[in-house]
Amino acid sequence: MSSPTPPPIEVNKQHDSVDLSVEDAAAIARLVLDGEGRPELSASIALIDDATMADLNERYLGHEGPTDVIAFPLYDPEDPDPEPLLGEVIVSLDTALRQAPEHALTARAEALLYIVHGLLHLLGYDDHAEGERARMEARQQHWLQRFVKPSDLA
Repeated sequence: MSSPTPPPIEVNKQHDSVDLSVEDAAAIARLVLDGEGRPELSASIALIDDATMADLNERYLGHEGPTDVIAFPLYDPEDPDPEPLLGEVIVSLDTALRQAPEHALTARAEALLYIVHGLLHLLGYDDHAEGERARMEARQQHWLQRFVKPSDLA
């Protein structure tokens, strides 16, 4: 008996400052969800510009200016009949382009890192407590190393 087909990852690319395909964004998201033991879940990913991110950051989080990634949880495991949509991960491609050199990555790999980071938050990882931060960073590196190309290391 085969396992059910996992739900699709929805990717909405609204900005083109980074050479990241919709297919690669969906593929890394599926890799993380499957690898973290949640293949039954899906996610929505939006790839946007800094201006749109700044608006969302201020409107929903009360912070001024753009940020790298925001994750909005939608999945409620307490719901007796939950939808398979874990949440939405919103990534600023402009921020990825700007911050990639600091991490010795290409902008593509930086954007992929943001997708992984957002998904891990939605899966319950926390980077605010010191012990949890190290655990989350280790998982980010684990998934990023399994997906990025050698040419993504600047």
